[in-house]
Amino acid sequence: MNDSYFTSSVLSSFIDYLKDGSAFYILAGIFACIAYGILYNSLVHDKKIVHDKQLYAEILSRVLFGSIFMIVGGLNGLFDFVPGGQKFDCEPCSLFMSGLDATGYMFPFVKISEFIIGGMILFNLYTTLAIVLASPIVINIFLYNLFLDQRGIVEAIILVACLLYLAWRRQSKFTALFTR
Repeated sequence: MNDSYFTSSVLSSFIDYLKDGSAFYILAGIFACIAYGILYNSLVHDKKIVHDKQLYAEILSRVLFGSIFMIVGGLNGLFDFVPGGQKFDCEPCSLFMSGLDATGYMFPFVKISEFIIGGMILFNLYTTLAIVLASPIVINIFLYNLFLDQRGIVEAIILVACLLYLAWRRQSKFTALFTR
């Protein structure tokens, strides 16, 4: 099994590299998040000056969540541009990841999905659909970190909080899913 192929908690790799003294990777991640945020604002910029704190919080959540999913989850998972990856110290973690890796399709499918979903949320394209598609992945990341590897629980909580906030901001669009 390739230990660096799947990053179970999306921010833990950047935190690990910062601890190891390789600040280049954390700076590259921060720069990429800022670049995507600037690109988003240049593509979808409202000409009116908006004084809505909830809108700013939504944009922050969308840029944070989308950047994490696109860069750390999707691109790093597919191309492994951050060397080292996450080590699985506990036996249940290693067994779980070995089982997923043995399928041969699960990791590429999840990473491509994370890249597409992250882009949809980041650039505000079909965001409601992207929230629905991201939910099982985020729930799995959270439960993995809650029950198997508690080192990444803070990062998983950040992902859950961003996704729940984005869903709460669009709660009126989800009512069609729950009507007969």
